[in-house]
Amino acid sequence: MSALEQGETVLWHRHPHWKSVLPAAFLLPVLTGVAGICGGLIERHAGPGLTTVLYGVLAAAWCGAVWWRCVLPWLQWRSTHFVVTDRRVMVRQGVFSRSGFELELDRVSDVRYRRSFSERLMGAGTLVLRSSSAEPLEFAGMPGARRVQRLIREEAGWS
Repeated sequence: MSALEQGETVLWHRHPHWKSVLPAAFLLPVLTGVAGICGGLIERHAGPGLTTVLYGVLAAAWCGAVWWRCVLPWLQWRSTHFVVTDRRVMVRQGVFSRSGFELELDRVSDVRYRRSFSERLMGAGTLVLRSSSAEPLEFAGMPGARRVQRLIREEAGWS
């Protein structure tokens, strides 16, 4: 990772949990099926001069819906990074423009995690970091939240 300082070591680098892209993955075949049904209706009911125009509109609508509801969520997932180093915790996110923040490990006063039953089954959770100077930071959909909590506690010297 290019944001590392001299001698800094990455201990944990993950994207959000893959469950965040499940709706997009399930929606792709649904959108394609609906487009197929609409294509069949166009073929059956549209006149010869209108068929080409309606197919073009259908293709544009399908491409737009797939981009907005399937591709863009995947790109957002892929471009979000949660990194723990031996000195700090970093989050970077953004597809077209990037944003992020860093929290030095020596400024972390508490680290906790929460996991619902479904998150436990999927190996995810919400990681909560507290520092003395700011509101708690919550990272929902964190893969291995319990392991990350232990790792941060060890690196901060609380074990």
